[in-house]
Amino acid sequence: MKAAGTTAGVMIATGWSPLSYAQNEKVRLAMIGTGSQNRIHLEQGIAGNPQIKVVAMSDCLIPALHGGVRTLIPDAKEDDPDEKKKEIRDKQNAYLNSHCYLNYREMLEKEKDNIDAVLIATPFKTHYQIVMDCLDAGKYVFCEKTMADTVERCRNIVTKCQETKKFVQCGHQRRYNPEYIHMVEGYVNGRAGRVQYIEGQWHRYGDWRRPMPRKKVSKDSEETVPYE
Repeated sequence: MKAAGTTAGVMIATGWSPLSYAQNEKVRLAMIGTGSQNRIHLEQGIAGNPQIKVVAMSDCLIPALHGGVRTLIPDAKEDDPDEKKKEIRDKQNAYLNSHCYLNYREMLEKEKDNIDAVLIATPFKTHYQIVMDCLDAGKYVFCEKTMADTVERCRNIVTKCQETKKFVQCGHQRRYNPEYIHMVEGYVNGRAGRVQYIEGQWHRYGDWRRPMPRKKVSKDSEETVPYE
């Protein structure tokens, strides 16, 4: 594994090795939610991992789908020849038109034979139903925190996992961080001595509010064109 985080999580959630549960050389991964969180996952590990192939994406916002595609298939550089720019743009449009969906249930149905696992990064209030639908579709799941919004629903997910024999892993990345694990083990084993005081802080440096881009096509057009 060349990158930590979700890449490792997806591999763990699907049994670590794709060959342990499927007849494929790669884990065929679908993404539900292509906003900033899943695009970070793409940039920091998934897109460059030779054992994972992103076969489909779903988001209820068209601009988010465009962003996901352009993260998976980066834009050409300014100094690239026009032929290469056109080639990359054609690849982006082909993926957008063939493997991107506004409704995740449609994606699960149409791509059902092409998906091994699903990575979910949507608002947490939506996690429960999406996770349950993915398990019912027979897919392994990596879901960003929080698992669900009630204890009862979390227990329902555990029960569904037992019924479907599929794994669900949640994206509590600090739980998987080797430095945090080492610190906890040191405390449990007595290496750290008696803990007298703990202070923890976490600050997000960006505003979560994002303006909606203007639409390039008319509402009567069925043509799908990437946003600028």
